[in-house]
Amino acid sequence: MNMTLGAADLNLTGKKVAVSGYYTTMKAKEDYDNKYFGVWLKTPLAIKMYKLYATGSLIERQRVQFPTLSQIKTLVPSLEEQEKIGAFFRNLDNLITLHQRKLNHLQEQKKSLLQQMFV
Repeated sequence: MNMTLGAADLNLTGKKVAVSGYYTTMKAKEDYDNKYFGVWLKTPLAIKMYKLYATGSLIERQRVQFPTLSQIKTLVPSLEEQEKIGAFFRNLDNLITLHQRKLNHLQEQKKSLLQQMFV
């Protein structure tokens, strides 16, 4: 998986999904929060660490094999803090999505009004 190109994400559907064999899939242990790691994997620190261990001649094809990925050490907050951080960023993502939908709606409304003005 090439995290520098956004190939890290979290399955929040609650259902099993099909994923290319090229990608590494994983699930956090019980004392870790999956949602926290979904956010953490996209941080500049995680991407910097990823680049240190990535192999592959083309940037687009670089990846870190799971045995290597699982050995990378990093500081992790308590489970309670992980859950709070994960919830904060999920709420922030939801708020961004809401505002993006509102912006899209207003842009469509503007387009419609401009068309009516010049017809």
